[in-house]
Amino acid sequence: MLSKLPFVLAIASTLLITGCNDDDPVNDSGIEDVIEFKIADYDKVTSSTDLAGVWVAVGTGTFERDKSGDRKYGEQSAKIYFMITGEEGNYDYANCFDEGRLEEGGFDRGGFDSLTVVGDTIKFDSDLDGVDSDDDGTDDLSSEDDDTSNTGTITDNSEINATFTFDDGDSKEVNTFQMYKVSNDSGTALGTSIFKEDNEVDAPDTVGCFAQWSGSYSTSDGYYTVERFDASFVVDDDPFTASEYISDAEDITEYLSLSYDNNIDVNTQDSDTVNFFYSVKSLYFGAVSSGSTTDQSGIIDINHNDL
Repeated sequence: MLSKLPFVLAIASTLLITGCNDDDPVNDSGIEDVIEFKIADYDKVTSSTDLAGVWVAVGTGTFERDKSGDRKYGEQSAKIYFMITGEEGNYDYANCFDEGRLEEGGFDRGGFDSLTVVGDTIKFDSDLDGVDSDDDGTDDLSSEDDDTSNTGTITDNSEINATFTFDDGDSKEVNTFQMYKVSNDSGTALGTSIFKEDNEVDAPDTVGCFAQWSGSYSTSDGYYTVERFDASFVVDDDPFTASEYISDAEDITEYLSLSYDNNIDVNTQDSDTVNFFYSVKSLYFGAVSSGSTTDQSGIIDINHNDL
């Protein structure tokens, strides 16, 4: 069973230096470096008549919060594979990256969302308004002070340069992405997936979006890093997320979390069992909820020829 795999995360993660940062957000030299992804590792198509096809996005960003919050400053990076389907005037994109935020997103990931294209300007239309992601009874983007924009510029239907900004007056996150179209084939998914659960029929699907994130943050209690994988699928609208939080700060707990398919929402902080292992573009995962003997596991395999 995959849940019995020893946990080995193929992303290199270094334990953090314990520290404290009670100052206003600054470019804190105490945080660890994030993973450096390179768009140059991918070949852009030589000719493209529209946006439909397979895309690779590579981005970096920063997170800042004022002194009222626990997190003070952070840096992050991402590599995202995703599909765009449809035709001019009716494009959709496979969405596993929300509005480009690493943490506390969850607004409307999963399935496909619409793209708005006017001339050479593109907007990623993730459904942000009217959603209460933290269960505090209020809409996350209801304030007139909130500023969320996910816009970019298209070049030759084969490159997009976009900036995703979230600013609610208390915290601000800005992520800048360079995106290459690597295939004109919009009918071929990124790969395959299969979800297994004891005493249930296996659930196969194909992958529409797959994201790998690396983040490093300073907080009031110390420093920590997060390595995270997100995925969305062509048939199933439920998104997948697996995260590892690492720190040697006394007040920050190291833990793993995983959620998928409305059936899995597990966290080692709650004594659940969580394992995942990423190798050669395949992510293996397993989970058992505390007090349960039901094993849930699966694989997400990215096998598109142009990735």
